[in-house]
Amino acid sequence: MLTVNALVPQLKKQKYGRIINVSSQAGLHVKSERSVYNASKWAVTGFTKCLQLELAPFNISVLGFYPGFFHTNIFQKAGDNKTDFSTAMPVEKTAKALAYLVDTDSDLVVKGLEIQSINQY
Repeated sequence: MLTVNALVPQLKKQKYGRIINVSSQAGLHVKSERSVYNASKWAVTGFTKCLQLELAPFNISVLGFYPGFFHTNIFQKAGDNKTDFSTAMPVEKTAKALAYLVDTDSDLVVKGLEIQSINQY
């Protein structure tokens, strides 16, 4: 939010820009026993949707990116060696989807992109 706040004046001045807020599927779907985590991600979703409306008149697109479970070493760094990554997406696939958002034509808005591995069903 602080980064967006710092960048928006310049984006408005140049009358063009794109902001991609990376969140999580927890910003769209809830799970029990994760209320604080879900609330923080829903805040990002709300912030993104408000910015979409506020910045569109300045030709600034705001996109939400909501990846599902993907494999990073964050769990191991936190001391969790029990997490099963068998259904996790490789980080490269997540990066490829994010690159798609970056490359989307400037006159199009993808209001949100939600991705997950087919094995996560």
